[in-house]
Parts: sequence; C-alpha cells; structure tokens
Amino acid sequence: MPGALRTKIAVNHYMMAMVAALAEALTAARTAGVDVASVVRVLEASPMDSPIARVKAAKLVAGDESPQAAISDVVKNCRLVLDAAREAGATTPIIDLVAGLYEATAASGHADADMVAVARMFAAPPAE
Repeated sequence: MPGALRTKIAVNHYMMAMVAALAEALTAARTAGVDVASVVRVLEASPMDSPIARVKAAKLVAGDESPQAAISDVVKNCRLVLDAAREAGATTPIIDLVAGLYEATAASGHADADMVAVARMFAAPPAE
C-alpha cells in the first residue's frame, strides 16, 4: 500500500473517531440540560478546535443530517482503516468501537445521513 494512501487512512481514522466523540459529548451535554451552543463556543476557543469540528458541531447543534460525508461512506472508510490496521498488526479498540457505531447507525436506516447521525446512537431512550 503506498505511503500516501496509508497517510489518508490514518487521517480518516482520527477524523471518524473525533466526529463520533464530538457527537457523543454534545448529545450527553444536551441530555444533561447543558446548552450545546455554549459547549461548542468553548470548544472553538480551545485547543480542540478544528475546521471539521466546527462544521460537524454546527450540524449537531442544528440537528442537520444532510449529507456531506454519508454514514454509508464512513462505514466503507472504517473498513479500510480496520483492514489496514489488521494488516499492520495494530491494536485499535477505539476505531473498532467507532466502526460499530457507524455500522449500527447505517443499519438503523440512516446510511444516507451525514456522519453526525451517529449521535442517534447516544440519544437517551424514550421514557416509559
């Protein structure tokens, strides 16, 4: 596998995990009654700020699942990451979990939604 492709796979590995973590954090904050827009402003003023985090956080705050990076494409990219990791003998518990979350999102009928739809996996179950 060429070095440029391995580099792209490594970057995608980080980005997919980062977006899932952002979705989890903002969903947990919303569930706890925290103003997620305030959380996003703090993130944007922190070392954790990045262009992708800004775009995806805005989508999460707005509930906008229109696709920029569809869950189905993210699932394919997760498979590429996992295949490359297995081939290299790397240990990858985080992306293993993240891949399962994106796969579950796709299986729940949201394969065409943006990758932020992974937040659905963190939503509190309805009260009975």
